[in-house]
Amino acid sequence: MPISNTAPFLLRLYQYQKERFPIAGHGLLLEKGLCVGLPDDNIEVAIVSLTGNLPNEPSPADFDKAKCLAGGVGEICVRGRHVLQQYLNHAQVARENKYQTGNGMVWHRTGDAGYLDGNGFLYLAGRCKEIVRWQENDYFPGTFENNLQHWLPGAQGTLLSVDSQPVIVIATAEPENADALKDRLPAAWKITFIKELPKDKRHFSRIDYGKLRSKIRKKQSGF
Repeated sequence: MPISNTAPFLLRLYQYQKERFPIAGHGLLLEKGLCVGLPDDNIEVAIVSLTGNLPNEPSPADFDKAKCLAGGVGEICVRGRHVLQQYLNHAQVARENKYQTGNGMVWHRTGDAGYLDGNGFLYLAGRCKEIVRWQENDYFPGTFENNLQHWLPGAQGTLLSVDSQPVIVIATAEPENADALKDRLPAAWKITFIKELPKDKRHFSRIDYGKLRSKIRKKQSGF
């Protein structure tokens, strides 16, 4: 059995998460992500509001105003000496993926939602564009995907919005304990089962939400 000096840290991280996010009830869907630890000293992390009102060249003051307080979920943005400043011959891509705050300061927009807690730990909640907004609440696919392992060990699945309707997708035949999963969800939400989740070709571990959404639409329409 391999032994690593990271084991004590991983155990502490697990215990911290267990205390921070107890497994109970619907509230898990509102909890805000997977703890990935403290940011490295060589990188700065800012959590920027998801309102979408910030231009790509904000003033330093406007950028600071757009930052979320500890615990507030927003887009994870990073800067540091090793962070790419521009894209060669792709000015539009740079405008969409960078905040340039003046004096040569460039923040990279990761496209991932998350937050920093009061102790500086960074949490991931999933892709910004896949956050499900329903009845004035934000639900996070990444959080659901992690929690699903507690509810249905070994199962893979996700939460996504299909035509403004929250849908839970599970990649398995309907399990015997599906009722236990239904008890944890708002009654109006749908659960559907498929053989496998389509994966992003660039990052095979990531779910291809666009393809999955198309597959669910076809299934719902009977094709």
